[in-house]
Amino acid sequence: MSVIKRKIDVPDTIDLYTTATLKTMGNIQEISLSSNRNNGKTIVPLSKEEFVVVSTGEVKKVQHHALDRTENLRNLEKSMRSLSDLINSNITFDNAEQCRFITFTYKENMRDSKKLYNDFKNFNKRFKRFLSKKGYKYEYIITVEAQERGAFHLHGIFIFNRKAPYIDNKIVADIWGLGFVSIKSIDMGIGLCIY
Repeated sequence: MSVIKRKIDVPDTIDLYTTATLKTMGNIQEISLSSNRNNGKTIVPLSKEEFVVVSTGEVKKVQHHALDRTENLRNLEKSMRSLSDLINSNITFDNAEQCRFITFTYKENMRDSKKLYNDFKNFNKRFKRFLSKKGYKYEYIITVEAQERGAFHLHGIFIFNRKAPYIDNKIVADIWGLGFVSIKSIDMGIGLCIY
């Protein structure tokens, strides 16, 4: 796997009509420049079903086209950017050895999001209890992914209070109790790379 680096032209000065935004995430800083200026709201939400167009005062109904959030590409891009920012804010070169990437799958074709939420909540209680006996605490970032067939599985980054313990996949799979588990370390040698 190779990392592609792009060099961009950064102006020496920024004029009054350019909006500059600086976002800091752990050891990463991202600068965004935009020549478009937001001069205020164009719509004002009234409820989940209605909004007002500010320029005309017209009340309109919200049109719901997507069946779920993943069908709206703009929302999906925003979610992925937020997830990336969250990871970059919490995992740096300094603490990568405290982190593990864990994938949780199901034996059966699981499609129930409420069951998924409860299964992870129950696993988390058992896993915390197991690790607390060894003096470990952790925080986590979890994301849900649907396979092509629609079955859910989870990806999680666990950030421990010190160097991450070695835990055999089988032990975590037994604690999970619902299918296959894969645990991987995080290498920051060429950026965030999980293997």
